Amino acid sequence: MEKIFENVLIYFYQQSGNIVLATFLVTVIIKILLSPFDYLNFVTQKKLEKINPIIKQLQQKYKEDYKKLSEETVKIYRQEKINPIFNFLNFIIQMIILIGIFSAIKNIVNNPQINFNFFIDLKKPSIPLALIVTLIQALQLLPKKETPKWIYLFLGFIAVVLVSLPSILVLYWLFSMLIYFIETLIFKKIKPID
Repeated sequence: MEKIFENVLIYFYQQSGNIVLATFLVTVIIKILLSPFDYLNFVTQKKLEKINPIIKQLQQKYKEDYKKLSEETVKIYRQEKINPIFNFLNFIIQMIILIGIFSAIKNIVNNPQINFNFFIDLKKPSIPLALIVTLIQALQLLPKKETPKWIYLFLGFIAVVLVSLPSILVLYWLFSMLIYFIETLIFKKIKPID
């Protein structure tokens, strides 16, 4: 998979002469290909938000009877047409693509024919760029009513990882988040599927 991404990146770089534009175009293509999965995931999340109060009531009601709690939860999932396995499969697909694109970008960083100078040297880590991306990620994750403590650990982990990566990878992450934000706005306007 990484070779495909690498070839597509190089193709767009050769056509545009700009590695940032090439990275953006590859990101757009990936997000377009993943948009059906993203939409289904969005719909599932909305359904889970809707049934969350019911699940909490069941947890209180059957806190001593895990078997009954499980049965009732499965029944509600079936009624709402929620498949928890889909979210897991979607996550696996996204991770495979993320690893592929990260590997492809890391491979082309060593390509002497590609110019990585764009305001900063995109081959090198950039602390300010990494922190900006982490802040944007935080804005996406934190506006919920109850923020789980693990989110703060996750954001710290993201910051540490991004600070150590070549800036071009951080730009890919930034482009992905921005497209995801636009995608979410579009999904909110679409009538949900059942």
